[in-house]
Amino acid sequence: MSTVAAVPGNLWRLRTVAAVVAVTGAGVGFNLLRLQLRLDRGPYLASVVAFLAFGVLALGAARAASLTRGELALNPPRWGPLAVGGTLSAAVMIGMAWATAPVTRIAGPSQLIGGLVLFGLCTAPAEELMFRGVLYALVERQWGSVTAIIVSAVGFAAVHIPVYGLGSLPVAVAAGLLLGWLRWWCNSLAGPWAVHTLADLSLLWL
Repeated sequence: MSTVAAVPGNLWRLRTVAAVVAVTGAGVGFNLLRLQLRLDRGPYLASVVAFLAFGVLALGAARAASLTRGELALNPPRWGPLAVGGTLSAAVMIGMAWATAPVTRIAGPSQLIGGLVLFGLCTAPAEELMFRGVLYALVERQWGSVTAIIVSAVGFAAVHIPVYGLGSLPVAVAAGLLLGWLRWWCNSLAGPWAVHTLADLSLLWL
């Protein structure tokens, strides 16, 4: 391959790396901002609005990168992989959350309903669209599924550092790898979305 022919590919790789950095940086910036505004433990409505805004940002990134619905894995899931992989992933992620939690408590019905709305309709879909959707698709275009799983997991973990600290990095990377693997096996964001929601809901008891 001539040098001239190789330039577009090299430029595309540079653009992909820049996009990965931009998406991860946007996530870090978002978490820093919501911490500064005390939205992590603040008013419920403010948290809902914050994650809806993050979802809009993810949609904007997908549009800017001209990603298709197929690339974003906005497909019906493969039901076998969803049932098997989803059960395994949910068990591991909830187990990790329980193992690392300092205390346990009982969530009431109102907390559960509020959690379903916040986590199931705002937090999980926004983060999954950004990381297992946009970030995964950008990397997969250039380097394939394995690299996409790894890079999206690292990006996912990095944006949680402002909230949970550096000590959370191994657990967050492991969770990201599981969710990325599930996205690949199901060929859909439905699996990661469901498991992410269940894992976040488990935090109501921690």
